[in-house]
Amino acid sequence: MTDAIKFMKALFVTGTDTEIGKTFVTAGMALALKEEGIDVGYMKPVASGCIEKGGRVLSPDLLFIRDLLSLKDDPALVTPYPLVKPLAPSIASRMEGVRIDPGRIEEAFGRLSELHPFLLVEGVGGVMTPICREMTVLDLIARLQLPALLVVGARLGAINHTLLSILALERGDIPFIGVVINRFSPEWDESVETLKDELQGLGIRVLGEVPYLEEGIAPEVFKPMVKAIQKEVRDDRLLSRP
Repeated sequence: MTDAIKFMKALFVTGTDTEIGKTFVTAGMALALKEEGIDVGYMKPVASGCIEKGGRVLSPDLLFIRDLLSLKDDPALVTPYPLVKPLAPSIASRMEGVRIDPGRIEEAFGRLSELHPFLLVEGVGGVMTPICREMTVLDLIARLQLPALLVVGARLGAINHTLLSILALERGDIPFIGVVINRFSPEWDESVETLKDELQGLGIRVLGEVPYLEEGIAPEVFKPMVKAIQKEVRDDRLLSRP
């Protein structure tokens, strides 16, 4: 394991919006790290749009990454709050009669940290998505004391969403590593083609750009961005928690 990953311990993957490829990017990075011999764990504390399988309510994202990485962790630790309705968690939880307790999420995070030397924690929706009335995704990142990586969906409007998301992270005093642009759709236009250069011109650290991968995850695509993340950690000496 590299010194950078040893130092960081865990990374929170958030995004500019929902359905822009956070799970795909998280899975790609996890697979790239696994190929380097790093034991990577995965956590998605809250998920909506979950399905019933084998008598349990499970997150499709959890199932996807579990199968990809051959993880054996208890789903109750990986996703303490799986919600069925495909709505913002604050709404879905109220409609389903579920009270979201931040302490339970922190406890699950601590137990997973004991099982894996490095964790990728994936958020739900965007940075300011309300998990419950008392807590947004931003608040959860702060509670877990993690640095954040921002996945940017390549489409028109992404520049504004990126700047607002970074502003929120900075105001929340969250260590910010940089962005990964994800071309989640085969559709191309000038807004997609010019996005990386414009973000870099605005002084934003772009750690990588994921092309549209029709055949699924290719670990070699993610290895350069993993190395870029490791470099940011070494240079900025980001600390995930005391």
